[in-house]
Amino acid sequence: MKELEQSEILNLNAYRQVFDNIIRELGTIAILQKDLDTRRTYAENALDENRKGQQDLLKSLEEKYGAGQLDLDRGLFIPASQPQMPDLHIEIPTVPEPEDEPQPKPEPLRSKSRPSKKKS
Repeated sequence: MKELEQSEILNLNAYRQVFDNIIRELGTIAILQKDLDTRRTYAENALDENRKGQQDLLKSLEEKYGAGQLDLDRGLFIPASQPQMPDLHIEIPTVPEPEDEPQPKPEPLRSKSRPSKKKS
């Protein structure tokens, strides 16, 4: 059997101490992660309940007041406007009134005859 040198024992103990610290830190992280998971689940459930409660309240307000918008800052319900037909503006061209004076009639088209070629 051989005895280890003091410096070797110190180095091995330093590594052992670091290893033990790492194991403790990983254990602490695991416990914290478990706590965080629990907190996350609680927060997600609270969010779901909050959304459902809000939807139920909005549904009951719509049944009471009808469709519209809420202005929480002023505490007002603003009814939705009824859809309106757009104003259509169509211009219908007017036919001019006949004038009192008779208009000259265009001359009929006449065909111009070409001089015929005589056969010889």
